[in-house]
Parts: sequence; C-alpha cells; structure tokens
Amino acid sequence: MENSEENFTIQVEIDFLSAMCIIGNIQLASRHPKNTGPSRKIAELFARMLQKIVVEKRPDVAELLEKGWNPIFDVD
Repeated sequence: MENSEENFTIQVEIDFLSAMCIIGNIQLASRHPKNTGPSRKIAELFARMLQKIVVEKRPDVAELLEKGWNPIFDVD
C-alpha cells in the first residue's frame, strides 16, 4: 500500500536552543548500555543531520557538539 500512514515525511522548524537540547539528549541516550537497537541508530542519524544544520549556522558550536559524541568528555 503506497499511501500508508507510515510512508510520509515531517518538516519541523525549531530554534537553536531546542536543536542543541535535542542533540544533547540523543547523545546522552545513546550512552545507555542497553540502547543498542535500530531506533538508537535512527536517533543518532537524526541528531547528526541536525548537528550539521546547526554547525552550518553556528560554526562556533561545532567542537562542543562533536565532543558530545565522545564519552571521554562525560562528567560524573
């Protein structure tokens, strides 16, 4: 069935702060040791696409966002 309810796209407009929060929360969720399934990969792909858009507009946050993917920068 081509016109399935599952086969559609969504366009969303968000502000800079919301984008940063979404990326950060996905980075945090991706650290959970049991978060290893396909949905984690989809969420990370989304966050990285969003990160690319943010960095195009605000290159000054590129390093900060990239560090969020690396657990050595986590704090206790």
